[in-house]
Amino acid sequence: MNKKTGLIFLFFFILFAAEAQVFTIKGKVLDAKTHEPLAFVNIIASGETQGVSADIDGAFFISSPKKISILIFSYVGYEQLTYPITDSSNQINNLKIFLKNKSIELHEVIIVAGENPANSIIKLVTANRDKNNPGKMRSFSYTSYNKFVAAGFVDSAFKKDSSIRQTQKSVSQLKTEKGDKEAVDFLTKQHILLIESVTHRNFIQPNRNHETVVASRVSGFKTPAMTLIATQLQSFSFYNDLITISDKSYLNPISNGSIRNYSFLIEDTRYYGNDTVFIISFKSRKGKNFDALKGVLYINTNGYALQNVIAEPEEAQGTRIKIQQKYEFIDNKQWFPVQLNSDITFGSVTLNSLSIMGVSRSYIKDIVLAPSLNKKEFNRFEVEVADDAGNKNEVFWNKYRADSLTSKDKKTYHVMDSVGEVEHWDFKLQVLNTLATGKVPVKIIDFDLNRLLDINRYEGFRLGSGFHTNDKVSRFFSVGGYAAYGFKDKAVKYGYDATITVHRISETKLNAAYSNDLIESGGVSFFDDAKPLSTEAYRNYFVNTMDQVIKKEVSLSFRMLQYFKINLFLNQQTRFVKNDYRYGVSENDVTLLFDKFNFTETGMGFRYAFREKFMKIGEHQISLGSNYPIVWGQITKGVSGFLDGNFEYIKYDFKIEKSFNIKNLGKPSFQILCGYIAGNLPYTSLYAG
Repeated sequence: MNKKTGLIFLFFFILFAAEAQVFTIKGKVLDAKTHEPLAFVNIIASGETQGVSADIDGAFFISSPKKISILIFSYVGYEQLTYPITDSSNQINNLKIFLKNKSIELHEVIIVAGENPANSIIKLVTANRDKNNPGKMRSFSYTSYNKFVAAGFVDSAFKKDSSIRQTQKSVSQLKTEKGDKEAVDFLTKQHILLIESVTHRNFIQPNRNHETVVASRVSGFKTPAMTLIATQLQSFSFYNDLITISDKSYLNPISNGSIRNYSFLIEDTRYYGNDTVFIISFKSRKGKNFDALKGVLYINTNGYALQNVIAEPEEAQGTRIKIQQKYEFIDNKQWFPVQLNSDITFGSVTLNSLSIMGVSRSYIKDIVLAPSLNKKEFNRFEVEVADDAGNKNEVFWNKYRADSLTSKDKKTYHVMDSVGEVEHWDFKLQVLNTLATGKVPVKIIDFDLNRLLDINRYEGFRLGSGFHTNDKVSRFFSVGGYAAYGFKDKAVKYGYDATITVHRISETKLNAAYSNDLIESGGVSFFDDAKPLSTEAYRNYFVNTMDQVIKKEVSLSFRMLQYFKINLFLNQQTRFVKNDYRYGVSENDVTLLFDKFNFTETGMGFRYAFREKFMKIGEHQISLGSNYPIVWGQITKGVSGFLDGNFEYIKYDFKIEKSFNIKNLGKPSFQILCGYIAGNLPYTSLYAG
């Protein structure tokens, strides 16, 4: 190659390189006041007609063959920002953009000629709900990485003190003047709580669902604990009539008839290739009284499906929670959620003067549409925690994490794990878990809190104590007892029992018990119906007619056909009337009056909860409830002439209980009880009001 040819080649190389040069900008969009990320912000470069959107975490990436001199940021509820790019480099990383919030009200839209165009779009979204709702698919599976962080919001100290807010004092000033130095130092270096989990979920229409917690890590704890916080704060998708946010249900703005309850307004329109995205804000109409949401919907004309959602309760006192959802069109077949965010501000919970915030993120991947799943693989356990969930190494975690751990995350694990070991947090958490069942473990004994205190009009205050041996003694048998004292009747009651676990999976147990106690005259009790926090417990206060009962019983209980729990029993009991009631028996023209009765009973009790689901953690299982009515039944046969029994009869008792989610109303509960007795019995074994 001669010199002239080389110069020509060099000229064209430089020209080509200049033409092929790409300018890129990476950054994040944040709220100017709270520094929280802003999801789905629209970003347009100068001279362009189409832009990009920030992702659900506020991050954005924009590239152009031409030098970018200006970026324009627009977002519902925020002032538009025109941002000049003064950096002359080809690649700009870690650009932080702060948008200022503006106060806006979504007014009632009055269209003189024709319908509000936002309503027309919402009607199309509602009409296509079943097609776009992943919960209506035949089947799907996915894996999710979930992360929950509880942290102190240092900037909140400025909000709490008007003098600090007015003078705009720095954090360093706050440390000395507010006496919060230790709290601020702690919260700027680490979080209060950090939870990570990896779950795998399988689903078959209509409601066969199974989620396995494959991995779990909680700062300060060795055993899997609180693993599902990140996944339980909001509904999996935004298509059901009622949207659940932190255990409360809200009317969905895209439910049938929602335009009668919500106001909608088109805030912006964006174009992505052949698709158009309508950005529609919503809030409840004036004068409507229901649990409402407010927020923004991003509607894609491809199937008129949700692409992004931002929502929060319209009225929230104290604790506030905002949710965000991002959907993608998977395999060009189905819109499916790929990320769920929840941001919580605990209004009444503070560390010194600093607010506590919770940040939850769920990243969904490995999505498989309509996989071949076997229904036999699904059982009553909707959620199971794998035995080795708490023993995964960093190689495993890094495979699923959306981002690597920050230095603050690592500091949290290091410090809190050390503190948790010294303070025995795993043991204390076990105590809290058992409080839900009314039992407190102390070494080899579980103390029964339900026996501690009761009140009724006959006994007055009843103080007691009960215990059973736990799995540290044996996984297959348990012994225990209780004692109580009534301050009004001045009498002691007691009992003891022994249980053998024959088969753990089917919950087959053999029990023998003895008791000398009081029960309500004409009262009815059902097998497996212990609900200490139920409003039914208030009825006990009004009970003023009771009988002393000495009872000996053996029983066999087990689970059958998945949703049935059966109890077979045989008992012998002696009842002593504690008031002026007497039962008359005629013999040879003489009427004898009795206040003591002997009964021998055999029978069967059951509880049927169709499609009741459970969460399984190790050997423990926690009921997640059922969407169907729960039925209790009991058939009792009284036998005369056997074990001193004096009465021959048969007794049928039934109870049905159901809670309903009713749009615009709430969640009422109903209960129906009925019973029938064939035979002559004293009042003590009939029915009280």
